[in-house]
Amino acid sequence: MPTVTVNLLDTFDQWRLKTNDIGANLGDLTSLSTTNKTNIVSALNEVVSGDSDDMENLIDDTTPQLGGHLDLNSSNITGTGNISNTGNISNTGNITSTGTITGTSFVGDGSGITNIDLVTDLTPQLGANLDLNSFSITGTGSIAETVIGVTQSTSDNSTKLATTAYVDAQIGSQAANPNSALGGHLSGTISNAIIPNNTITSNMIAAGVIVAQDIAPNAVNGTHIALGSDAVGDTLYYNGTDYARLAKGSAGQVLTMGANNPSWTTVAAGSTVTEGFAISMAIALG
Repeated sequence: MPTVTVNLLDTFDQWRLKTNDIGANLGDLTSLSTTNKTNIVSALNEVVSGDSDDMENLIDDTTPQLGGHLDLNSSNITGTGNISNTGNISNTGNITSTGTITGTSFVGDGSGITNIDLVTDLTPQLGANLDLNSFSITGTGSIAETVIGVTQSTSDNSTKLATTAYVDAQIGSQAANPNSALGGHLSGTISNAIIPNNTITSNMIAAGVIVAQDIAPNAVNGTHIALGSDAVGDTLYYNGTDYARLAKGSAGQVLTMGANNPSWTTVAAGSTVTEGFAISMAIALG
């Protein structure tokens, strides 16, 4: 519909005709479906402000469709409900939801996906290796599949799931860390070939553990006996409880027997050494 213009040179009849055209183009106000029919402006304002048939809100359109891509213009789509789609959703930002996002597949590195719950998926499957990213898989249950690890190299004590060829043999010393085998890990008889020399000291042997039958005949000699502060000429005797050391006497002293224990005695000048005393002295001197 062209614009109607009344020129200064138009005749009264042309002015009349153009004025009628303007009225015809505007239409009959009584034909408006709005409540306010006083003028076109009032009718349009009514449509914009609250008429359910306008495009201000899509709430009354139960099957809205887009004729092209929807430009969000830096705004968001918000509300409570679901997004059901049979195609692809392509997004360069974040998709945030307090409900459930359901799909048959998700493409991407998944770096922005959080709070994933696999409880309702009774047969979850991985499409590739799962990177634990320094976290752990925790819970109560079993891994009911064949687990294939990697064969670790010697001395590799890293915390990895690893497998090695099974060998029904002893564990070599190089396979065990120092001080890793405790008394509770050992049972039965340990061959002396397994124990390095000078590794068992007296503080490792409990009192009363070694009995007479554990010591071979003639296995204990003088080099195995030490009473402490031993010196040349000392005498070993039994005091009724244990063997004790009697330090050697001075030059000219003789060994005498008291009520129970021997002792060294100085013989006065002119004294006579008795036969029994001479025998005791001979025994002491060997």
